[in-house]
Amino acid sequence: MQTAFNSAWLLQNTNPLRQDLERIRHYLENPADVSPRQPHAFSPSYPLDRLCQRFGLSAFERDVLLLCLGYEIEPAFARLFAQGHQDAQKDYPTLAFCLAVLPEPSWSILSPQSPLHAWQLIELSASYPVST
Repeated sequence: MQTAFNSAWLLQNTNPLRQDLERIRHYLENPADVSPRQPHAFSPSYPLDRLCQRFGLSAFERDVLLLCLGYEIEPAFARLFAQGHQDAQKDYPTLAFCLAVLPEPSWSILSPQSPLHAWQLIELSASYPVST
């Protein structure tokens, strides 16, 4: 019974995450595509949606979190960051990169009151990449 529950949960949550990461990958592969983000349909069963709702993340902040997560779990993201930076040594996300490639960027992400900072969901550092 536990295995069936785990399998169902895994399928229910990995598919939306894969779709989200594919959307972020599209932005990385097509930085000139500044088409507006499609409205996201909230799903209470999707943990990322619950996290975004609980912490009050904007659509841009949600995408920054996904971009950082993609860097952590998808090896291809590092190559896309290096290509985007035009520097093989910069194979990681930076704030400038997030602002340049994600739709509807907002400088409010720098505010200490930004949910990403206030709840320590990401870390900005002069010497390190943006990280989760």
